[in-house]
Amino acid sequence: MAECHLALEGCVRLPLGPRTPVQEIVAATGRLRADVVALSYSLYTQRREVVDTLCALRERLPPAV
Repeated sequence: MAECHLALEGCVRLPLGPRTPVQEIVAATGRLRADVVALSYSLYTQRREVVDTLCALRERLPPAV
């Protein structure tokens, strides 16, 4: 849903798909010089998995992203 709204606003998007490893997200962000990384989770995703992924991304992404 968020991607649809971003598309309507003319944002360039690159959907990476489910279960994309953190390192691949970081690499794609650097290659594309992305300003924003948006993640989507199912309601059924374990809270620990979400927190771990977000912490790992925050540690590896530049502060401006």
